[in-house]
Amino acid sequence: MLYFQSEPYDDPDDFGTAIGQVLKAAQNYDFERGGYKSAEQIAPTFNLGADPKIGARIAIPVIKK
Repeated sequence: MLYFQSEPYDDPDDFGTAIGQVLKAAQNYDFERGGYKSAEQIAPTFNLGADPKIGARIAIPVIKK
């Protein structure tokens, strides 16, 4: 699993923005450059939620190339 996390945020109503930021980061990540390949066909992607103190988090399944 490869984890992505946004910055913490102040306003609890900004959770949607934080989730959007972390999803965008994951979509733009170059898995090949890091020596990984996305493995969403063998495991689910986990949305670990968002909290103002720690930001939004997701986990993407990957395999080492």
